[in-house]
Amino acid sequence: MTNQRNLDEAMLRAYSEARCLDYGFSIEDVRQLRERVQHAEHWCDVALELAEIRIASAGDFTGDGVGNVEACAELLHAAACLRAAQAALEEHPPQRLLIYQRQVATFKRAMRLFSVHSEFLEVEWKGAPHGAWLFPYEGSSRWVVIWGGADGWREAYHRSVQFFHKHRLSVCLLELPGQGIARLQQGSYLEHGFTSLVSSVLDALTMRGGDPTVFALVGHSIGGALALRAAATEKRIVACVTNGGSVEPEKGLTAYPRVLRRFARMLGDSVDSEEAISFIERLELTQCAKEMHASLLCIHGGKDELVADSEAHRLVALHGRADLRVWQDGTHCVYNHANERNHVLAAWVSEKFDNLSI
Repeated sequence: MTNQRNLDEAMLRAYSEARCLDYGFSIEDVRQLRERVQHAEHWCDVALELAEIRIASAGDFTGDGVGNVEACAELLHAAACLRAAQAALEEHPPQRLLIYQRQVATFKRAMRLFSVHSEFLEVEWKGAPHGAWLFPYEGSSRWVVIWGGADGWREAYHRSVQFFHKHRLSVCLLELPGQGIARLQQGSYLEHGFTSLVSSVLDALTMRGGDPTVFALVGHSIGGALALRAAATEKRIVACVTNGGSVEPEKGLTAYPRVLRRFARMLGDSVDSEEAISFIERLELTQCAKEMHASLLCIHGGKDELVADSEAHRLVALHGRADLRVWQDGTHCVYNHANERNHVLAAWVSEKFDNLSI
């Protein structure tokens, strides 16, 4: 079997239909993508072709002002296809960057048409800009900061914004060092001091009218582990959600070398697997879980191949006051119950904020 075929099959395993839908695909595109790759076409080629079709379709709808629902939807689906295409190019950074830049540009076009107000924020950290999409809810001073992990970045979590808005919460989709444009274009890699970037983002949100002492944080996948570190360091974070995170992420990563290599690249292009594991150990996540004063919600899938049930229960026990939500048939990050998962975590954050006001 060729290396290309191995990669295509790895992408099929990593990007299930449920995960693609969670990341903003249309059902038609994800099914066509998977079917064509199963019949020996290449993942990246098909995803790019689907993106082109969607972008062309967006141009068929007249009008370019806010509220052009059809064109906006086509562009959002196109951006999702572009995100999937670039994910297969881990070994080809220059080509990956070009596709990722186009993904960002396509998403920005969609946001100009989107009926919900958005702003693009850049915060500098160690000389490099790190981008965030802001979705303020009018009249709300309470912000939820959301980030992903080694693979799902920023725009992939756009679908979750509506669930927080139902609870009148403002949302910030953040790009960490080691993710997206910050890494691929600016050369910004993940370091233990990444929490100072988080603090700068909270400062920026406060300057935009956010409550200066009350923030929530949601981290997905390995980003859930990083959320524990940030919540233990930044006292303004009063509610923390880890979806698919663990205080022992090295267990799942070592079991899946391809996933471990993806995480290692967050730290630097030449970082090897041993160095990546050492980085995780030095995060001292067990201590973070014990010491963080923020309320904690652990979301876990009973069929998560990266995080064992015992790891979820250990995290909850270490925190001492944490809530645990388990979907027994849930995959990693509970992609296969995405809407229900988003509803649960948004309602939980809202409840924790409300309790602060009592």
